[in-house]
Amino acid sequence: MPRGGYREGAGAPKGNLNALHHGRNSAQLRALLLLLNSPHVRALIKRLLEQQERRKRRAREDAAVFVWLKHFSAESLSPTTGLPPLTSRQTQLFAEAVITLLEEDQARARNAR
Repeated sequence: MPRGGYREGAGAPKGNLNALHHGRNSAQLRALLLLLNSPHVRALIKRLLEQQERRKRRAREDAAVFVWLKHFSAESLSPTTGLPPLTSRQTQLFAEAVITLLEEDQARARNAR
């Protein structure tokens, strides 16, 4: 019998994953559940989640540093009120970014001579 009934072409198209998304009788879902019972796969998923959390944390740090850099790139240096406080890690990132910019400016000035 063809995939969805007796008539030719009946049923979902080949490769349709609706059963995976909506049904409990899916072969893919059963295979996935078997995989998830593996301690090795669980450890891998845990490592991937931790890695994602580190990336999110780094993105938040970078965003705060970006706000500070944007503030100080303005023509006039206004007070720092309203800027988010920086953690020690963010302060380090800010200092590294400023040093990098200063080094690039010095290199440009040397090349201009």
